[in-house]
Amino acid sequence: MALLRLLFIFVLFQYCKAAGELYDTPDPVTVRADGLCATVVNPQGYQCQEFEVITEDGYILALHRIPQGRGRDDRPRRQPVLLQHGVLMDGMTWLLNSPEESLAFILADAEFDVWIANVRGTQWSRRHISLDPSSPAYWYWSWDELSMYDLTTTVDFVFNQTGQKLHYVGHSMGTTIALAALSERRLVDKLKSAALLSPVAYLSHMTSALGIIAANSFTGEVQFDPKGLVAKDFLNSICHATGVDCYDFMTAFTGINCCLNSSSIDYFLQFEPQPTSVKTLVQFAEIYREGVITRYHDDWRLGLGTTTAYNISNIPQDFPLLLSYGGRDSLTAEEDVQLLLNDLREHEKDKLRLQLVKEYAHMDFVMAVNAKSVVYDGVIEFFKRQSVLYCKPHFEQLFKESVLAKALTEGWRVCDMHLPQDWRRKFQIAHYGRTPAKIEELASSIECPGIAMSASQEEKKCSFITPSSDPMYVVYHDEEWGVPVHDDRMLFELLVLTGAQVGMDWTTILKKRNEFRVAFVEFDVESVSKFTEKQMVSISVELKLDLGRVRGISLSTLKQN
Repeated sequence: MALLRLLFIFVLFQYCKAAGELYDTPDPVTVRADGLCATVVNPQGYQCQEFEVITEDGYILALHRIPQGRGRDDRPRRQPVLLQHGVLMDGMTWLLNSPEESLAFILADAEFDVWIANVRGTQWSRRHISLDPSSPAYWYWSWDELSMYDLTTTVDFVFNQTGQKLHYVGHSMGTTIALAALSERRLVDKLKSAALLSPVAYLSHMTSALGIIAANSFTGEVQFDPKGLVAKDFLNSICHATGVDCYDFMTAFTGINCCLNSSSIDYFLQFEPQPTSVKTLVQFAEIYREGVITRYHDDWRLGLGTTTAYNISNIPQDFPLLLSYGGRDSLTAEEDVQLLLNDLREHEKDKLRLQLVKEYAHMDFVMAVNAKSVVYDGVIEFFKRQSVLYCKPHFEQLFKESVLAKALTEGWRVCDMHLPQDWRRKFQIAHYGRTPAKIEELASSIECPGIAMSASQEEKKCSFITPSSDPMYVVYHDEEWGVPVHDDRMLFELLVLTGAQVGMDWTTILKKRNEFRVAFVEFDVESVSKFTEKQMVSISVELKLDLGRVRGISLSTLKQN
């Protein structure tokens, strides 16, 4: 009997071990010949892996991974980023343009570990452990389930696979399900930050004629396939309504997108739009009609006395958020984003970054040919700023001790990819003159959890950089020269420094940069606009600047405010 018990325990242990390997940390599945990896990613020269994850309610989802950029990559551990598409879309959202213009490829080349989600019902996630996609029961879900099950399962999987917190990028509905999850304090322990492109929480000011008619029309609880006969009949009927021009369906629905490539639109039509459930569309219609971000009304999880609205203000105030939205977006109107910001009014100011792109509409954020310089570079900078939390305590201590964590002349890089630009400048400028030997000794002793160090590589430099150039000037060339800047405060700083250069050389200005920052209150526009005459005279004397120039800077900021 004892032997039988031992045998039973051994078999049970082996079964549980196998089950853990199968469901907790599975290997990539065989790449499908018609899948995203084989048809889109691999042909561009990138590695790609496909995984399958199973949600709590039985849906089998495809998850694609681009683990590194093109070419050789020696980084042993890269920061994971999850990309979540919007409604009627799938993972192709992030791959519709060239590698130089598509966010998934751009992130991979920027040394991120890129994971691409595909929600239930889309072409690579149309499976269930027991339900057939042809049955109405398969489509009985709203975006509540996408937030509670699909998003949670996907984030958990990536977190467990990589052992790191994730950065998150959502577009359209991808922002809605993230806001819902964060408002319920789900996933905050597994996400490092979130960049929300065209954030959808309110739709009260939606101007899309097609969207408004649709919002007043959707009923039922079955599949909505944009390429199916029922959907075509529906669209044909509303396209004859007054004020709706469906000749350009994308414009009629999302607004006038400024910067789409015609070939990208053709490519888009090969893969998109994707099916979703009518319940999902009905739920968005409820948001439009009721003016709040609401759960689907017949949700069985709601008991008596339970509110149907998500409380966005419940999102942790210290959770880093980036909101980027367009001035021509007929779905995500500026007024609705302001309602969302009102919910976030208690959010810590340094944890909330906003960007309004006046010329952008809804699809520009994922398809515009200039999105890299306009939006994506800022997203990457935002992510790297959050990652500094891993290294910041070490750097703060060194900063207090007047120690530079990167040797300017020897090319040491400590957590360099994850150290935001202003931090790099802070250390480089404040500790100008440290000996390379001392820097090397201290830099080699720093440990940055989860972030690998890499040696500097020889880079091409402009002709005005010579072996005798001042190290601070070399650093400015390497780190800032020609790099797009979208941060208002940084732009203000560069404008002031450029104006102050008259009569001085740029190296002198760089060496006095910290003095300028102190004098101009870290280039805070509101503070500078309130300078008194006495303060302006003091700054003029201290920095050896013409008083009229200082006065002009203050008056300019006053006009801005």
